This record gives sequence, structure tokens and C-alpha cells, in this order.
Amino acid sequence: MKKISIIVLIMIMFYIVANMVWLKVVNNNIDEYLDKDNVSRELISYEGKKTNLEYYIITCNYKGVEKKLNQGEKVNQIFKKSGKTPLMIAATLPNFKDAIKMSQILIKEGADVNKKDIYGANVLFYVGYYDYEKRTSEENIKLLKYYIDKDTEINIKIDGVDNDGNLKKNGKRISLIQFYKDKKMEKEAKFLSESVK
Repeated sequence: MKKISIIVLIMIMFYIVANMVWLKVVNNNIDEYLDKDNVSRELISYEGKKTNLEYYIITCNYKGVEKKLNQGEKVNQIFKKSGKTPLMIAATLPNFKDAIKMSQILIKEGADVNKKDIYGANVLFYVGYYDYEKRTSEENIKLLKYYIDKDTEINIKIDGVDNDGNLKKNGKRISLIQFYKDKKMEKEAKFLSESVK
């Protein structure tokens, strides 16, 4: 009886240690993937479904996006958890080439550049929403220009922006250009000011 108790105790300890090691490895891999800024920070909002349109956009799976759209997924839907459209999610991709390519696919499929989220923000807002080390001001301006060339409205007011530029229910109401100024994205703010018709 004593031997069985010792064996059971050893097995339980082994199980606990193995799970701790496994969790450490899994968490390190996910953190490393996110730290490389290869995916949008919107990854937290895809609802755990690795086959939905939002996940495919976030992870730059172009074929998956085209497949979902061909299956009838709505290109102008507002995702429940993030509150953003597919095009807004594309604008948050940290790599310029990914952001522009995904945007081109979505716009070709009918994405509305002027669709607004619950705060009144359109895709131009989301170009500057996150601070990325991979995208330069020049790349942000190219992305803004791409959307503006598609007749995206610049003179919008965004409701619910806090002092750090994050969206909050009780934040202040500011213009898109002021948002970029508050984020210290002066080049982008200047470009938008000069682009107003």
C-alpha cells in the first residue's frame, strides 16, 4: 500500500511539473510571436476561433480572408468583441506591406472606407491607434494617402478618446487631426491637415 501511495504521489508531482513546463513553453512562444509585432494587437479579440475572418486578417492569412469573403462573410461587418470592421483591423497591422495588401484585398471586395465604429472613428483613425516600432511616419502617411485616395472622410469627430489616445466610453470628443497631434504623430497630423478638401 505504501508503494502505491508513493507511486501515485510521484505521478501527481510529475504531472504538475510537466504541465508547468508546457504552459511556460506555450506562453513564451505566444509572447515571442506577439513581441515581434508580426500581428495586430487585435489578436486578443478574435474570440478564439482560428478560422474566422477576423483571425485571418490579424494573422495576415490572405488566402483565408479571400476564402471567407467568397463564402459570403460580410466585408463591412463590425466584429462583436473588437467593435471594428475588417478594414479597421487591417489598418492596425504593424507591418506596412501587410496593412496595405490586406486593405487592397478588402477594398477590392467592397470594404467601405467611411464605415464608422461605435466611437465615430473610421479607418484613418486606426492607422495611428497603436504605436508600432515597425511602421514609420512615412509608411503611415502612405497608408493614410491610400485610404484618402479612396475618398475616406478626414473631417470626423471621435467620441471617447482619453488623454493617452485610447478609446474609452467617457473620453473626450476630438477631431481626427487632433487625435494624431495628441499622439505626437506630427507628420501624420500635418499630412491630414493638408489633405482636407
